[in-house]
Amino acid sequence: MAKFCTKCGRRLIDGQPCSCTQTQQNAEDTQENAYQSETAQAESQQTQQPVHDMQESVQKEVKDKAKNFFTQALEMIKHPSTGFASSVADENSKNGLILMGIQALLAGLYLYVFVQKIVSTALNGVSSFLGVSRYVGQTPSFGHGVILSIVVSLIISGVILGLMNAMGHAKINWFQACQIVGMRSLGSILALILAILGLLLGMYQFAVLIVLVGSVLTFIYSMVAMMSYPGVNKNAVAYIALIVEIVGAIVAYFIMKEFVFSALGSAAGSATNFLSNIL
Repeated sequence: MAKFCTKCGRRLIDGQPCSCTQTQQNAEDTQENAYQSETAQAESQQTQQPVHDMQESVQKEVKDKAKNFFTQALEMIKHPSTGFASSVADENSKNGLILMGIQALLAGLYLYVFVQKIVSTALNGVSSFLGVSRYVGQTPSFGHGVILSIVVSLIISGVILGLMNAMGHAKINWFQACQIVGMRSLGSILALILAILGLLLGMYQFAVLIVLVGSVLTFIYSMVAMMSYPGVNKNAVAYIALIVEIVGAIVAYFIMKEFVFSALGSAAGSATNFLSNIL
C-alpha cells in the first residue's frame, strides 16, 4: 500500500524521506549558519571595541600630557616664578627630565655643528693655500655631545638635590631637583635653537654670543626656581647657586677641552703632518 507524507501529502518512495523534509532541514541549517555567523561577528566587534577604546584612550592621554607639558613650559617662560611653583607642585613630574633631554639633543647638535664648522674652515684655508684636497679631521659625533650633556645635567641635578636638602632645608626629591635643572635647560634651549640657526647660516659670532646670553638666562632661571621652591631657606640659595655654577663651569671646561680643543688639535696636527711630508 502506498504511503503519503503527513506534512505535504506527497507520495513517498519506499525507504526514502519526503523532499519537503530535506528542504525544511536545509532551511533550518541555513538559518543556523546565519545565526552563528552573526553571533561570531558580534563577538568579534565586542572584542575589538575595548582594544579600539584603549588605543583612543592612550592617544588622548599622550596628547593631554604633551599639551600640559608645552603649557607649563610656556608658563615658565612667561612667568618663571609662578610657573615653576605650579610645575614643581607635582612631586613626581617628569617635565624636568623632558626639558633636560631636549636640551641634550640641541647641545649635542650645536657642539657637533660648531666643531665641524671650525675644523672645516681651518682646513679649507690650508687646502686653498696649498692647492690640495682638504683632509677631513676627526670630530666628535652628535651622540657624544648628547651623552655628555645628559651626564652634566644629571651631575648638576645631584648637586642641587644635596645642597637644597642640606643647605636650603627644603624637602626635595630627585624629580623636583630635575625640575630645577629643567628650568636651567629651558633657558639653554631658547639660546641653542637660535645658535644652531646662526651656525647653519654662517653667523658664527652671533652663535657664540647667543650661547653666552643663554648661559646668563640659564643662571637667572635656576636662581628663580630655587628661590621659588616652597619652604626653601632663601638666604642659602645664593651660595647654592654659586656652588652649582662652579661645578657647571668645571664640567663645561672639560667638555670644551674634549670637543673643541681636541678637534682643533687633531686638525692642526693633521695639517702639520701634511706640511712636514711635502717640505
